[in-house]
Amino acid sequence: MSKKEILDRLREIKEPETGTSIVDLGIIDKIIIQDGKYLIYVNFSYLTSSCIACMPIYWTVVRFLVRKIERVMGEERLKYKIIEAGKKEVYAEG
Repeated sequence: MSKKEILDRLREIKEPETGTSIVDLGIIDKIIIQDGKYLIYVNFSYLTSSCIACMPIYWTVVRFLVRKIERVMGEERLKYKIIEAGKKEVYAEG
């Protein structure tokens, strides 16, 4: 499956507050295909807030979006790793 096809599938995932595609919001930073595995770099920085009380909401939204990405990749039976672009933190792998 090509990067464009993956992006088209990921475009179907909507950020819950705005209803905008995660691709259009820039959450999908880049996709690299390496040794048959799709490395999906995400950037959730726009979701962060300086409000400490808002952090549980932030993590809930991040987890929700990561699960949606995992579902897309699982439906296509593709090997993947979802990585935070800035920190290199791995959110999920399958």
